Amino acid sequence: MFSPSTVLGILIFVPALIVLYYFLGEYERYFKANKALFVILVGLAVGMGVGFFSLYFFLGDIVSVLLLIALVEIIKFLVLMQRPFRMKYDAPFHGFALGTGIAAMMVFTMVYGFGLFSLDPLNVVFILLVSYNYTFVQASTGGIIGYGSSKGDFWRYLMRAFLISGLHGSLMTFFWAGRFSLFIDFVLLMVGGVYGTYLVYYVYNEIFSEVVSDKIEELKEEED
Repeated sequence: MFSPSTVLGILIFVPALIVLYYFLGEYERYFKANKALFVILVGLAVGMGVGFFSLYFFLGDIVSVLLLIALVEIIKFLVLMQRPFRMKYDAPFHGFALGTGIAAMMVFTMVYGFGLFSLDPLNVVFILLVSYNYTFVQASTGGIIGYGSSKGDFWRYLMRAFLISGLHGSLMTFFWAGRFSLFIDFVLLMVGGVYGTYLVYYVYNEIFSEVVSDKIEELKEEED
């Protein structure tokens, strides 16, 4: 019924849907849905550009990967420095959405660019894990940069996001280089996935809850 490319395309976006529905959805009362939709669309456009751009780089080379990561994090930074987000308490939520859109479309574009259309179970599992890795890490660094934007501590949180994403990207160079067995590649993706999961829960439990608590306190003070 569906072509292999269509099925893979749908599967690539599954981690993004989990991130947006489960982690961001709980806080939907605290940010504007239209702004979130806007940054998701911006993220998708950026992700497509970065995905095509990455096809000209060897992702097994750490220098190329770090340059690509710097480009992505700087784009997030520039978006979240704009007036609708800068010094606004809800910037972490929008940064989280921005990073999700970037990662999902970036992986989607890379898969299509590399012609990885096979529905072989191993290929499907690997592509899902790649999408999971990048979506969770990029969503997290978007939230971290957004937090810096909301607090006015721009550069420190940009550098923190770059280091976090750079560590993950460095790990993934071993996967993309293809020098190891399938088992080792699987282990690398699992380690990256655990790392990404930790980051998402850190943003979810620490940054989001702090932002909401601060906003509630601010509203109470205004009422008093």
